[in-house]
Amino acid sequence: PIPGPAAQRQIKKRKSLTYAENLEVVKQIDGRKLKRAVALTYGINESTIRGIYKKKDHNVKHMELAQTKALAQACRSPHQLLMKTEQLLKRYVQKHGRRNMAVETRDLMDTAKQLYQKLARKWKVANPPAFNASKGWIENFKSRHQVRKVKFLGEAASGDLASAKVYPQTLRNIIATGQYNQDQIFNMEETGFNWKVM
Repeated sequence: PIPGPAAQRQIKKRKSLTYAENLEVVKQIDGRKLKRAVALTYGINESTIRGIYKKKDHNVKHMELAQTKALAQACRSPHQLLMKTEQLLKRYVQKHGRRNMAVETRDLMDTAKQLYQKLARKWKVANPPAFNASKGWIENFKSRHQVRKVKFLGEAASGDLASAKVYPQTLRNIIATGQYNQDQIFNMEETGFNWKVM
């Protein structure tokens, strides 16, 4: 049966199909299945299905040349890969921000490259463009996402990171030994603020 107008309105937004899925679309249409029914199966517009069928020779040649499953499944563009990398990197910075921790430039650059490479493998993107996460790119990333917890110079770069990691436990021991309560603990960088409050 041909789906009615109500069913057609439930078609999702246009999405990209893999070459393997394109080939399956062609097979279904060659097997006398209506293009409208195929479109509903994949959740895309009928016009997209017609476009895929017009390029069936290209799809067949691509699948013949594909020597790996990864190439057959490649559908995401390098642009999408970079956009997703930015989203994940923003979450990484926000996570550190919630802990009141600044992220150093080198750490941010290394993390961006690692996320990019992991996504390329996960999405099976064949031969993704090189991505170096340069300082210029990091500056633009900060501007696009209003990131403020990244330090390029100053305390984060010059501080003793090894001692900083160990100190929280040392502080807990001091508090336990002295039996201090929350009202007796102050951040010395905020003493001016506390004085003004008084």
